[in-house]
Formats: sequence, structure tokens, C-alpha cells
Amino acid sequence: GEEEEAADNLYRPSRKGKCKPTRWPEKLKKMGTRELNRYLKTTALTKEEVRELKAERRRMKNRDYARKSRQRRLKRCDVLEEAKAAHSSSTQRLQDEAQDLQQQLDLLLQQQQQQ
Repeated sequence: GEEEEAADNLYRPSRKGKCKPTRWPEKLKKMGTRELNRYLKTTALTKEEVRELKAERRRMKNRDYARKSRQRRLKRCDVLEEAKAAHSSSTQRLQDEAQDLQQQLDLLLQQQQQQ
């Protein structure tokens, strides 16, 4: 009746302009697929409105996947930067040690030549 129609109107997108994104309640955008399909069978939404809602849900999921991908990439970059810093430090330490050993060898060779 009137109550159902009023509820359905809450779930319809705004039709003020074609360029504006549709505004569906978060409840519908976050609902599981099976639950949403069951719900859609009980509403008076047109096929076009159902298509718009599903497209909005796809966009929302794609944005979420992209955000998570960026987070993973940044985390991977941080891990690689830390590994690079550790390797640079280790390389510098080994170069310093090699230089010290070379100086010790040069000193020993010099001492041997003097004898």
C-alpha cells in the first residue's frame, strides 16, 4: 500500500540531472548479492533502476578494490624501502671493513719489506 510505495520511493535514485550519480541508501549498496536480489523482487523498481543500482554497487566495489590495491602497493613499497636501507647499511659496513682490512694488509706488507 502507501507504506510500501513510500519505502520504495526512498530507494529510487534522484532524477534531477543525468550527470549526477544516483543516490541509493548504503543499506542497499552494502547488502549481499543474494539478499539484494531477494529484496529487488519485492520492490516496484524498474529494470533501468535495478541496472543503475547494480552499476552503482559495481562502481563502489571497484573503488574499494582499487583503494585496497593502492594500500597493498604502498605497503610493499615501504617494505622494499626498509630492505633497501638495511642492505645499504650492510653494504657500507662491509665496505668499511674491507677498507680496514686493506689498510692492515698494506701495513703488514710494509713491515715485511722493512725487515
